[in-house]
Amino acid sequence: MSFTKVAPAGIGTEPGSSILIGDSLLHSTGIDIGSSTGVGVTIRQHGDATFTGIITASAFFGDGSGLEGVSSSGIGTPLSDDDTSDLNKVYYVNQELSIGSTVTVNHPSSAVASYTHYQDLVVTDDADFIVSDGDTFIPDVLGIRTSTSTASAATGGRIRAGTITNAGANGAPNFPNGLTGTAGTFTGAISAASASITGNLGVGGVLTYEDVTNIDSVGVITARSGIRIGAPGANTLISGTGSGIGIGTNSPSSELHVMESKSGGSSHASSQLTLERDGTNYLQFMTANNGTSGILFGDVADNDGTKIKYDHNTSMMLFETEAAERLRIGNAGQIGLAGANYGTSGQFLQSQGASSAVQWASVSSDFVKIATATWTSAISSVAIDNLDTTTYKYFRLLFNTVPSDQGRRLSFRWRKDGSDQTGAAYDWNFGETYNYSTSTLAENADKGEVTDDMGNDAWEGCQLEFVIYPKSSAESGYQGNTVFWHGIHYENAGYVRGINGSLFYDGGASLYLNGFKLYMNVGNLATGDYALYGVKR
Repeated sequence: MSFTKVAPAGIGTEPGSSILIGDSLLHSTGIDIGSSTGVGVTIRQHGDATFTGIITASAFFGDGSGLEGVSSSGIGTPLSDDDTSDLNKVYYVNQELSIGSTVTVNHPSSAVASYTHYQDLVVTDDADFIVSDGDTFIPDVLGIRTSTSTASAATGGRIRAGTITNAGANGAPNFPNGLTGTAGTFTGAISAASASITGNLGVGGVLTYEDVTNIDSVGVITARSGIRIGAPGANTLISGTGSGIGIGTNSPSSELHVMESKSGGSSHASSQLTLERDGTNYLQFMTANNGTSGILFGDVADNDGTKIKYDHNTSMMLFETEAAERLRIGNAGQIGLAGANYGTSGQFLQSQGASSAVQWASVSSDFVKIATATWTSAISSVAIDNLDTTTYKYFRLLFNTVPSDQGRRLSFRWRKDGSDQTGAAYDWNFGETYNYSTSTLAENADKGEVTDDMGNDAWEGCQLEFVIYPKSSAESGYQGNTVFWHGIHYENAGYVRGINGSLFYDGGASLYLNGFKLYMNVGNLATGDYALYGVKR
């Protein structure tokens, strides 16, 4: 080496135009190493340096922003090394980073996370990729993904490995923010504080729910062996088969079969709903006090044609056809036709034939019951007044009584407008039979005698039928105010007597009577009963 010109050190005298040092040329702009051509190493006085070969050093300092042809960490590789080209600002990233040997990610404690811009981290079968406890590793930190990737921008890319374990390879990995995916297969137990599944969940074994308040499903739930509701041993089974749904039974015999206990019977073949219980069984409808509940019957033409309904406000049961009320049962048991049409006392329901609704009708028989009475303690007499002689031509009386004393006779008197006819105008007679015949008669008496002496034991007294003809203005030209009777009585000696009798009251052709009275000649009527009928004109 030779120096042709050397500036004094530290004085700063500008050297000459050039100083040749071997193959290097030292000049005012810098130093050229290699034939003064700028090939090799050129170092300029302002700090720039050009190397055309390989630089090897133990360390590099600075931000490296001006380095060309070097991939920027975490960004990618530019499509062009020419910093004057626009493609120098456009980068690419390879999809896969292959891990062929076991590596451990263990970043400094000062770091937040370790990351890579590769989308897929591929771990070969004989390698392990280990992230140290407490560390964080982020694949595809740039969020670059292909059409084959379903990763979100927030989570980056994928890690592909046959097995993923914890760092010690002795337990399950931890996923603090959950798992997402399109499918998953687990051979062991799955334990989670919560889970959100937007797709299908297939369970080949038993699915057990613990402490579940609600199960919210927007799709179809299929339960192969039914659903049990309630505490073990006292639960209700809901099951479905090809024949229907069962509640309380796994063998429904209709479309819906609700069973509390077996009744011993079977559902009808056409039954859609079966409510079964071994005991009292009700179908109940509950509403507010002012509501209405019932059953509707409909078809294609009319979905509200017929109904049975209960009005809770009035406590009435109503029956409708063709949207019109036909029958009601009131809260006192009264029957109304086509609304509040309850008829009148004594009327009955009469058929109007096959094409008309029933109607209320009055009794049209010529033989009509008018009055009945029973007494169990002593009364002085039986008096019946205001006989309707306009409607009825004569009357029939069934009469039974026991005297309060021994040896009493039953007596008869006509009445008019509530007063006894006591004048001496009664002509009467009766005959008795008991192994012999006897008769008794009287004329111009003030009453008629119906029987002979009777006993007063409970089985004694008399049972008689009377035919009573009161005289009325409707038949003034005919005889009237007559009575005849027949029956039996028991005398005080215990003998049974058959009896027949008749009576006429000769009060004049214009005397129209409308009542009568039966009584004992002495004492009272201890017990008895009667029924009075009228025979229409």
